[in-house]
Amino acid sequence: MMQHHNPELESARTLVFVAWIFAILGFIADVILLILLWWTIVGAIFPIIGIWVFFRINNIKTAVDKGDVETASRLNTTIFGIIAIFFGGVVPGILLLVAKGNIDRAASQWISKPPTPPSSPPITEIYCTHCGAKNSVDSTYCKACGKELKR
Repeated sequence: MMQHHNPELESARTLVFVAWIFAILGFIADVILLILLWWTIVGAIFPIIGIWVFFRINNIKTAVDKGDVETASRLNTTIFGIIAIFFGGVVPGILLLVAKGNIDRAASQWISKPPTPPSSPPITEIYCTHCGAKNSVDSTYCKACGKELKR
């Protein structure tokens, strides 16, 4: 896929990267909690959801790095950002919510700007419909047969 420079996507890439770094720290804490408190409900469920949040942030990061705004937008929903605040950490959750706006704007720019077709060269000559002679575009009458040129 051809990459285009998009400031919204670049900003989202930075925000998601920082969220990912903080999510790594949360992932480590979740694994430690799971090991230490696996026998309690909170100790088992909270870290498992936190680990799921980390892997989803990792998938969002991969999509943004590839420039796949459709996948990044599908994975980074507002609901996921709120879940990430509670189970992945306040900083990653807020960064993901901010990045969501950037990803959505990048997606809308991608969709709203179709590729520009190549421009055709300007017409400099026209042909007489009666005799087929070549004439300049500003001619009114054919230089070969004298008939009026049709446009």
